[in-house]
Amino acid sequence: AQLLVADAMKGGYRSANSKNYKSSQAMKAQPSPVSGDSLDFASLSGIEASLVAMAAEGATPELLPFVEQIANLTSQMKEQVETTAHAAQASLDATWKDFTSCALSAGVAEDLSGYNASHWDCRASESALHKTYHDCLAICDTKKASSESTCKTFADVNHYPAYGDCKWQSTHESESVLDYMRILKDDFDMKVEKWNKENSECEESKHLAEECYKGCEDEGTLLTEKRADCDIRQGSLESAGCGETTDACKNYEDCYETNKESWNDTNKTVTEEEVSYKAEYIAILRVECLLDGFVKSIDGTANLSASIEDCRGTDFYASEEVDTLSIHYYSISENPKQVCYNTTANASFVPGTDSWISSYYNNMPANTEFADCSATCCGVASCSDLMCPDGYSFKQGQTGKTSEECCNAVACPGNSTGEAVHSGCACNS
Repeated sequence: AQLLVADAMKGGYRSANSKNYKSSQAMKAQPSPVSGDSLDFASLSGIEASLVAMAAEGATPELLPFVEQIANLTSQMKEQVETTAHAAQASLDATWKDFTSCALSAGVAEDLSGYNASHWDCRASESALHKTYHDCLAICDTKKASSESTCKTFADVNHYPAYGDCKWQSTHESESVLDYMRILKDDFDMKVEKWNKENSECEESKHLAEECYKGCEDEGTLLTEKRADCDIRQGSLESAGCGETTDACKNYEDCYETNKESWNDTNKTVTEEEVSYKAEYIAILRVECLLDGFVKSIDGTANLSASIEDCRGTDFYASEEVDTLSIHYYSISENPKQVCYNTTANASFVPGTDSWISSYYNNMPANTEFADCSATCCGVASCSDLMCPDGYSFKQGQTGKTSEECCNAVACPGNSTGEAVHSGCACNS
């Protein structure tokens, strides 16, 4: 223990978790060897184990300078860990501040006439292709109906002769068995000829109907592709109506996504740091507890063995000192991404609403229909149309359809305990 302390005190103590929190990119773990300017977690554990071993031999006044020497070092160590914790919190606060600074600024509404004309021209072409395709199908349906009628005629002859057809009839005038057989042969020759004729006509009519439907497939493909193209053009119209194509929206998108990534990176790094420096701080507290036991034993105010056992049984993680090092984290729900509808002045027509549909999709070309709205602000209305529940207040200037989008939780007032009014507040003493 004395060698470890002497080695660590050559250049003063620096926490293994000490960092310069300039940015989230700079927050990377650094090695912490036992050297002249640092003392790692393993060394703290070694000192703790050495103190426990020394306790078996008892505490004498001669050990007091050594105990004080370790106490000075642990004091420096705690300060360094506390500095690390404060720096980590400051770094997280800074990236969160940058993240929440992204705001939508009012932009000039785009002229939607060009987008609207493009969409309607496309739907007109879709309507023409729909007619061509369905005219083709109508011709094929006629051929199919004709084929079904022809094949029904074949079905009428496609069966075995009725029982008794070959029985000799007394009305037949025949002079011999040969005459009877010739009559039967002539009758069956006629049946075979008719069967072949009706079967051939049925198969041919079915083939013509099938080929007709195959011939319509190209028109069907063109119609499908045109409809998809029109849906894309409709989406462009709606995106422009939301303001997604404005510079204000693009600037907000870039700011939000860039700073969100930075905040996420910092959040991850700080979370790892918190676990590490708390473990280090707890190790320091255990050593301090043991040192306190030595001092009290030397003073004669406490039994050293009992003090050691008390230290071993103490949950330092739950201590108030460790709790003060806890990081305050932020939730993405506190800074949700806003819809870009805020950037357009065309507030009377929100894509996806009845007023928008009535204005842009009324009397669509025959046999065409508009697709579901796919832009960010589809159906978004003013939050003023929504009643916030008790314990919540309106977000000024916000658009949305739910209380989560439109309402802020009211914090508990001063001199009370609790997080928010909706979850309950209580007056303190």
